Amino acid sequence: MMYMIIILCTMIVDIGLAIGVGYAIVGISLYEAIGGPIFTLAYVLVLLGVLDLLLHILPKSLYDYKKKFYISTKKEIQFYEKINIRKWKGKVPEMGASGGFSKRNLKSLEPEYIQRFIYETCLGEILHLLTGVLTCLAFFPLSQYYFVLPILIVNLILHLLPCFIQRYNRYKLVIVYDYITRHSA
Repeated sequence: MMYMIIILCTMIVDIGLAIGVGYAIVGISLYEAIGGPIFTLAYVLVLLGVLDLLLHILPKSLYDYKKKFYISTKKEIQFYEKINIRKWKGKVPEMGASGGFSKRNLKSLEPEYIQRFIYETCLGEILHLLTGVLTCLAFFPLSQYYFVLPILIVNLILHLLPCFIQRYNRYKLVIVYDYITRHSA
């Protein structure tokens, strides 16, 4: 719900900026001033869906939690705890259920389930990183910076937060997984 409010507020402010700056000062049409922010948001949502499909097709070995890229350090975890991740991570939407695996709550302590959960955190992290970066690299005319820039900044922040959550949760899940696999043998 919080994300929806942020997105809605960003769109309202952004359309206001586009009308105020683009229409009134720069001289773009009212259609462009209103349509530009809506097109940008639609682009972000479509990009997220397309990347999700593509990432699920790629080999699972790309999302191996033992790869250096996916390993969180203790300092990184301390940073997440310093920004009170435990207090706000439950407010960030978790869309994994739409792909068949919800990461909202741990439902089992079976090693296979935890291993799948870890895999999904790696996949989710890559999805959010790519979407955040590719959105910022998208081609938009520089003359329309007044409505593109706010959306891109908010979008980047909204994609970084799930990455933080994936890395934080994975760190703890790996500890649980290692403990269970050591003690079940």
